[in-house]
Amino acid sequence: MQTAVDPVTHAASAQRTGWVLAMVIGTTVLTGLSMSIMVVTFPAIRADFPDATPAQLSWINNLFTIVSAATLIPCGVLADRVGRKRMLLVGAALFTAGSVIGALAPSPEWIMVGRTVQALGAASFGPAGTALLISSFPPARLPTAIGIWAVTSGVSSAAGPSVGGILVDWGGWQWAFWLSVPIGLFAVVFGPFVLRESERDRSRRLPDLLGMVLVMAATSVITLGVVQRKTAPGWGWLGARTLLCFTAGGVVLAWFILRCKRRPNPLLRLDLFRSNDVRFGALGLLASGVAFYALNWAFVQHTVNQWGWTISKAGAATCPVAFVSGISAIISSRAANRYGQRRFILAGSLGVLGSCAYLWFAMGDTPSLWPVLVGGTLLGLFSGLVFPAYISTTLLGVPSDQYSVGSSINFMTQRTSATLGTALAITFIASTSGTGGLHKSILVCAVGSAVGFGLGFLVRRTGASVNHPC
Repeated sequence: MQTAVDPVTHAASAQRTGWVLAMVIGTTVLTGLSMSIMVVTFPAIRADFPDATPAQLSWINNLFTIVSAATLIPCGVLADRVGRKRMLLVGAALFTAGSVIGALAPSPEWIMVGRTVQALGAASFGPAGTALLISSFPPARLPTAIGIWAVTSGVSSAAGPSVGGILVDWGGWQWAFWLSVPIGLFAVVFGPFVLRESERDRSRRLPDLLGMVLVMAATSVITLGVVQRKTAPGWGWLGARTLLCFTAGGVVLAWFILRCKRRPNPLLRLDLFRSNDVRFGALGLLASGVAFYALNWAFVQHTVNQWGWTISKAGAATCPVAFVSGISAIISSRAANRYGQRRFILAGSLGVLGSCAYLWFAMGDTPSLWPVLVGGTLLGLFSGLVFPAYISTTLLGVPSDQYSVGSSINFMTQRTSATLGTALAITFIASTSGTGGLHKSILVCAVGSAVGFGLGFLVRRTGASVNHPC
């Protein structure tokens, strides 16, 4: 016997899920832009603060990565325990406050304060928002919703240099912060009315506090080793300080894993990684992310540093990376979730390898617009197939009571890949003249894409199933 569906109830439910999607997209845009937009503001910040040291400028960019990466898993666990709506609203408020502090900053130190507060906000609303998205949509519509979310995440990160370059040329570096305020206020004002609080298991204690400290310490130290300028004394990839960071971070991370195995109430349930989709999806996302961010950053900086283009011209010329990847991801997401993520991962990875080959031979020392437009279009087209497929693979197999934790793992993987890829590109561009830096970044992209291609064979062949609560 079939039960009739009330059209009014159905319409109200569809409207509510639409609002949830809008909230999550808004907060995702905040994070994506903030991860990449600051790179193009450095010349303007240096002009306003001529006494700013290179270390201060580096920390303006790196603090967001380090703080957000270190706090993602604790914030994801807290969201599952104390309420996802609450964490999203707190995070949006923090991010908005950090944006205002940064925009009004009278010194580089206050810009760093603003970036730190932004990072805490992003870590709070990122996992919570994705978990609300997963729990709000019915199984039939969830793959499409996750596909849209994945598109937004990738496009906003790729668009950061383009948008930032135009804004900085138009209104100054402060607009890299002011841009976030309306989006944050939208979430803070409308979120209480359109979001529903998730169910919380009040019988369980709050997560292991020492576990929180350990994962934050390990992530911070390892990220510090990655993001520090590799041309500074002791900070080369084989420098003493870098190796010390990696070693110390690895030891603390091992301590954290052992504690999670032995504690009855661990911060992170390690059985989550028994899922091939979570395990291989995260590894594939990491490899593909390093590949993309290394080439995308070097792609923009080569036109500025070697060709002498202005930031706004370089930003406008490289817009196809973000624009085409968005279109590609939207078109492919529904098909990938119906027919399986594997074929799109494989096809996209091969396409990125082809894009690397084209850019290697097409972009040289002589400025030329067409290689930038064609290369950006190819890179956007094929990366738009890979990223949503890997993100969906990682998320859709997570149990319903661990949505926020699973999302935090996904976010941390993306941030780690962006950090490592960008750090590699910065090192190559800063230490090599001519096309040498670009070519090394292309090689990183080729290797990462090849690894992503190989891992694609290990994810499920058929469409992804969804562990959705009834």
